[in-house]
Amino acid sequence: LVGFRYDIDKFSQVDALFVTSSERDNNEFQPKISLSYQASKKVLFYANYGKGYRNGGYNADATDLFNREFDDETSDNFELGFKTTSWNDRLIFNGSLFSSKLKNQQQYILDLNTFIAGVYNYDETQIFGLELETRARLTNWIDVFVNYGMADAEIVDGGTTGGTDGAFTDNTAYNGKKTPFVPVSSFGIGVESSFKLTDNLNFNGFLNLDTTGKTYWHESNLAIHTTDAYSLLDARIGLSYKNW
Repeated sequence: LVGFRYDIDKFSQVDALFVTSSERDNNEFQPKISLSYQASKKVLFYANYGKGYRNGGYNADATDLFNREFDDETSDNFELGFKTTSWNDRLIFNGSLFSSKLKNQQQYILDLNTFIAGVYNYDETQIFGLELETRARLTNWIDVFVNYGMADAEIVDGGTTGGTDGAFTDNTAYNGKKTPFVPVSSFGIGVESSFKLTDNLNFNGFLNLDTTGKTYWHESNLAIHTTDAYSLLDARIGLSYKNW
């Protein structure tokens, strides 16, 4: 499978607060390529490549941390994976490896010195990770499932931002640090059930425990800007009767 998307962005901003008017445009070609190989009736391998794009924009005002404009973000994304079934299609096991290299990744933050929120760009960041998932139908009315994900997101080159009166912020001090807002791992386990109580009355239930790994909220990766792993337990039961 081969395809592409072509974005033509033209936009402007009139800022009544700071009495500024700005215009910008950008065209971005985004190809996508997908290959799959059916190794057997029960095993499928696949590989994907796609280019990602997020248009840039304007900040409220230039500060020592923010430029008046922030740049377009692009990424090259690769994925290798497999999908399998076994046990008379009652067991599913899938997995994938992925890698993304981002240019000018956009970072939204509140400048605590000026209390102005805005966006700046890292020159280069990268993400490596994997995902595994399995689901088993233990009986005709109960399924169990488990999934795990890991992501290593790193600032390769933080670059510099800002620029008022010759002042700027040097973000290269954060090179090698974890990128904010990306949990280092995720884990989920649960059970799902659906069966008939009568000819017209159906029961369905769901119980799931999700664990989100450590998350950094700032490039410094300091403990005060970090959330430790936490878990959430979700439960749901429902009844359906005919069309209700």
